[in-house]
Amino acid sequence: MKNQTIALAGVYQAATFAHELAQSGAVSRRDCFAGSLESLFVVNPDSTMAVFNHD
Repeated sequence: MKNQTIALAGVYQAATFAHELAQSGAVSRRDCFAGSLESLFVVNPDSTMAVFNHD
């Protein structure tokens, strides 16, 4: 259940960034946005947390 919760949080975060970017043309938290984008390029992570660089 923990892995599913983390994955769902990532989806929510990405949707929030997409909405913010569409509305204003920018994101307020660039560091989090960068981490969210980087997670798209993680291949074969050891764990769910490794996708978000917290492992």
